This record gives sequence, C-alpha cells and structure tokens, in this order.
Amino acid sequence: MALSRHHAALSRPLNVEEIVQEAQNFEFNPNRPLQQWIRAARMLLTEATVCEDEGNIAQAYLYIYRHAELVLAKLPQHPDYRNPQFKAELSQARKKLQKNLVKMEEWKPRINQEHERYVKIMARRDAERKLTQNELDDHPASRRGSDDMVGAMASTTTLNAHQDRRFAVDLAQKEIRRRDASKRSTHQAGISPHTVAQRRQGIVNDDDEYFQQIDNGFREAGRLLYGQSNQSRPSLPTTQTSQQPSSTRYPTVPPKESRMSWRPTTFDNISSYNLPPPSIPSKQALSPPPLP
Repeated sequence: MALSRHHAALSRPLNVEEIVQEAQNFEFNPNRPLQQWIRAARMLLTEATVCEDEGNIAQAYLYIYRHAELVLAKLPQHPDYRNPQFKAELSQARKKLQKNLVKMEEWKPRINQEHERYVKIMARRDAERKLTQNELDDHPASRRGSDDMVGAMASTTTLNAHQDRRFAVDLAQKEIRRRDASKRSTHQAGISPHTVAQRRQGIVNDDDEYFQQIDNGFREAGRLLYGQSNQSRPSLPTTQTSQQPSSTRYPTVPPKESRMSWRPTTFDNISSYNLPPPSIPSKQALSPPPLP
C-alpha cells in the first residue's frame, strides 16, 4: 500500500486497533534502494506533523505507527541495512521513533473516545431509520388511502374545470344583459355615453352643455336688463359719464357649486320679470370736489 497520506486518509473514525491494522497494510519491496525507504520514513513523519497541526490525531497516529513499522520491522529485511553508509540515518530514525512512542500513548484515549462517539451517532441514526420504516410497513392502508385521495382530487379537478367553464358563460351572459339595461336607462335619462364612461371611471368633470346653458341664460338676462335701462334713462354727456362714479351693480356669475346638479336651469320666463331701471345720481354727486 502507498505511504502517501492522500491514499491513506481515513474515511471514518477508527479505534486504535483498527488504525494499527491500517498502518501495517503497506507493501515493502527489498529490491528498491535503501535510501528511498529512508526518505519515505522521513516523509511519514512530515505527514504526521501536518495532521497533528490540523487536529487530525487519528491520521497522525497512523503515520507514526507506520513509520515505526517501517523502521523496526521492514528496513532490517533490506540487503543494505548493515551498510555503514546508512548507519547515521538509521540511528536518527530510531531516535525520532522513541519520542513519538510517548506521544502515541497520549493520543490513544482521545482516538478511542472519538470512535465511540461516532459509533453511537451511527447507531441512533440506524434506529431512527428502522423506526420510520416500521411505521410505514405497519400502515399500508394509510398509503392506499392517500393514493385514493390523490386520484379523487385529480377527478374532482377535471369536473371542476367543466363546471367553471359553464359558470363563466353564465356570468358573461348576465354581464351583457346588465350592460344593455344600463345603456337603455342612461339613454332615457338623456346622459351622454361619454359622461357615463367618466362616472364609471370615478371621474366627475364639468358638463359642457350644462354650463353652456347657464352662460347663455346669464347673457340673455344681462341683455334684457341693460336694454330696459338704456331705453328708460336719457343719454348723458360723455364728459359727465367719464366723471360719474360707478354706482350701478352688474349681475355676477355665481361660482360653480361643489355638488353638481344634473338638471340644467331654464331661463324661459326671465323676460317676464320687469325690473326697475337704476336711479340717476343727482347733480351734486356729479360735481367735482372742492379744491383745498
């Protein structure tokens, strides 16, 4: 088995015994140079240090134990093991092994506790899954009832589609009859279609015809009043007229009411009113004021 930590990564938390079995599972080829195996041993310690810094104690334990297995059990089988050329490097590897054995004894309780917690979590998850499956198996009738309910809902939806179509046709016919009756009533009342449309939209505008009749009535009343006053009083000189103070009261147009009356006021009998002409001012009123 390869010695790289990328190939030896644990897929789940293991206890110490399982980690030991995994650490011993690698291939040793004595035909490879001893220098390559010594370099591989140093690489195992480097990987163990990285895992320890990351908090992965179980993976670090695996690399340290594999390093011990390689140095103590596999390298003595190599033909060049007793070569003085490699004596110093092998001695340094054994010294590092003695330091790491103390660290491995400290990691054992933590590794076993992590494994036990993982086992409990998986057991609880399996129990919940089995309970759910048993509840489904004990109530097959409920599943059949739910399937029947789904089928009934589908058929009801199909029937409702036909009923809704007939209902929509009835509503459309009622709306057409209502609009025809509304048109007849507004036509009989003398209201223009434009005004009816504005009322439906919530807009109340001035009725041009209505106010046109009011303006025409005021013009007729003013013409009659001024005509009678001009015929009844004599003409005055232009010089006196220019100095005459304006005492005549002319008719004023009343402001538009806030509430609109839809019945126009008629002025058919306005000519029957015989209003007296305005009084002519005295000569004293026409004389200029005295100089200071």
